[in-house]
Amino acid sequence: MHRPLYGIDFHQDLQRGIAVGARGTVVTSDDGGRSWAADQLETPLSLIDVAVQGDRRLTVGQMGGIWVSDSGEPWRAVESGTEERLMSVDLNAAGLAIAVGSFDLILLSYDGGETWAESPLQLAPHVEGHYEPHLYDVQVNPDGSALIVGEFGLILRTVDQGRNWDIVHQGVASLSGVHVRTDGTGFAVGQDGAVLRTADGGQTWTRLATPTSGNLLGVWSTGDGQATVSGMRYMIVSDDDGDSWRPVADAEVNTNWYGKMAATDAGFIAVGHSGRVIRVAREQSR
Repeated sequence: MHRPLYGIDFHQDLQRGIAVGARGTVVTSDDGGRSWAADQLETPLSLIDVAVQGDRRLTVGQMGGIWVSDSGEPWRAVESGTEERLMSVDLNAAGLAIAVGSFDLILLSYDGGETWAESPLQLAPHVEGHYEPHLYDVQVNPDGSALIVGEFGLILRTVDQGRNWDIVHQGVASLSGVHVRTDGTGFAVGQDGAVLRTADGGQTWTRLATPTSGNLLGVWSTGDGQATVSGMRYMIVSDDDGDSWRPVADAEVNTNWYGKMAATDAGFIAVGHSGRVIRVAREQSR
């Protein structure tokens, strides 16, 4: 397989995972990402992100495409109400699903992705130049709170299942990825080597020093202080929740790009260029 992979997610068991990519590519793993097998989803469109929760799987992509599947059942398309590109999707066990995309698009579902409605939130009045910012990543938490990151350093936060949103951060560098743990500590990453950290569930953010000015795309961390950030021909890791960072010295990393990330029982996994799947173990070796 040589098609790029854009999105990845794993079940809570850290064994069953799914990755999606260009021209309808779907691959699955039952062994923590050690091996992968092709799945079937008939579409010529690129799939850009995927989310799993229990037996429910969601994937989103170009032209507003949204597909759902329950365990053992084939994928089926559902109506999104838009033709804008969808960049990210996430859902929780209560059935709250949020998808985000181009031109400040936020879609909400309260039935596990069966039906969707567009959020009335308009971001252009809050952005210099009144642009409609692209939104690149979303995280939905078990309690119905959620975080969204995007252009112009935007970080949005909701505590009421997406009914109301607060802008908790703005800046210059676009942000491409976010992951906040249940203990409230987490990171947002993006252009120009930007890594921001929160210690209060995403209410406040501080930019950290990093050894790169490259474009960073994905991030994941664990409660023992381990964090990995993927990007364009660059990957950095931390053992102390971002107080210090060091690059991963690996030719596979330094010559390719890796985007979205997830965690398995064996460490962090990132997907990217030409269908590549890379694992970064806790001891920071592939």
